[in-house]
Amino acid sequence: MIIKDIFLKCHMLFILVQLIVFFTACSDYSNNTVASNNSSQSSTSSQASSSSSSQSQQGYYVIQDSNGWHLMVEGEPYYIKGVVANFIPVGEGNAYKTGLWNETDTHIKNILDHDISLMTNAGINTIRTFSNIPGEWVDYIYNTFGVRLIISHWIGGYSSGGQCVDYSIPAVRSSLLTDITNWVLEFRDSPGVLFYALGNENNYRLNGNTPTQFYSFVEEVCVSIKALDPNRCVAIANGELQYSSTIASTCQHLDIMMANVYRGQSATSLFSDVKNTLNLPFVFSEFGCDAFNMVTDAEDQTVQASYHKNQWKECYLNTYNKNAGNCIGGFVFSWRDGWWKAGDDYAQTTTAQHYIGGYTFDNSVNPNINEEWFGICYMSGLNDTNSQGVQITHPRQSYYILSNTWSINPYQKSISEIETFFATF
Repeated sequence: MIIKDIFLKCHMLFILVQLIVFFTACSDYSNNTVASNNSSQSSTSSQASSSSSSQSQQGYYVIQDSNGWHLMVEGEPYYIKGVVANFIPVGEGNAYKTGLWNETDTHIKNILDHDISLMTNAGINTIRTFSNIPGEWVDYIYNTFGVRLIISHWIGGYSSGGQCVDYSIPAVRSSLLTDITNWVLEFRDSPGVLFYALGNENNYRLNGNTPTQFYSFVEEVCVSIKALDPNRCVAIANGELQYSSTIASTCQHLDIMMANVYRGQSATSLFSDVKNTLNLPFVFSEFGCDAFNMVTDAEDQTVQASYHKNQWKECYLNTYNKNAGNCIGGFVFSWRDGWWKAGDDYAQTTTAQHYIGGYTFDNSVNPNINEEWFGICYMSGLNDTNSQGVQITHPRQSYYILSNTWSINPYQKSISEIETFFATF
């Protein structure tokens, strides 16, 4: 009887030890595989994580350890080599953003085949588009070219007069959430969707809303999306890092910090600021350089290419295990020039619209930023078409510089190797 009691006690102790080991391992996995991580979060963050043990080899998620962040796709590290793309031809204006998808299937395929073949040849693996692209074309792009997209929802950012809706009205929030639900349901089964992006510089057009009102709605949207699709991340496309402290304290379920950033050749302290304030992985939702020099009053492809080269070098130097360790990619703005942006859809104006001092090559002229000249590719005019009636996209110097830049995997390179690589071209 004594021997039996001893045996039972030892057996129970063995089981207890195994349980402790199991839960410790689970805890370690939860802490290192996350899709929502903020320095101000505690147990809420762990519960909010859209990554779980079932995601270890499935889904699209982010992981963090002491060396920084990785974006993971089906269990493999994924670095975003992206471009912002609008397929708006010469002669069409801003309203055409959704017009392409009303064309015949044959014409849509011809356009996508022409442009995305050029993208893949350059090493682009991800597209950010502002148009409300239907799910069938997301699938076509991925299945045909292997290129993924981030899917954007304005979450009330471009209402009357281009301003935000009133986020303090419950009915407005409810209506937007219904629309967002339908949006997620359309795309959640598509392998071509990398993650969900919310807004586009909504913080610049709050229209009387307080930052807390807006970002509390972002948090509500994040929670809603995660309930519908727990296998993908949710990001915000902020204007710069404005209100980052409010984002940190309010958006507990935000997975990726994205921002449109135009500071010139260097993002200065951006990566460390994101790390210290938000403790999130970072993606440039927009960055780049226009190809028109206001000092010489002429196109300047060489300067544009130089800026793009240095901007991407800085991204690579802040990837996992390097410096801030939090840059998981970016979307250069933009794929093609936007002829519609200054009012004449049929002509490319040389009139600048903004002033940004960081673009030192022409900042002696105010304004110095030309919205219609940001493409890494250009279009020659209305009648410059191929045999299929598609307007031809012509690469600039930046296209070839970036093709070289995108030829390596920055996760696999050290700081010195990256420095050496960029010194070769």
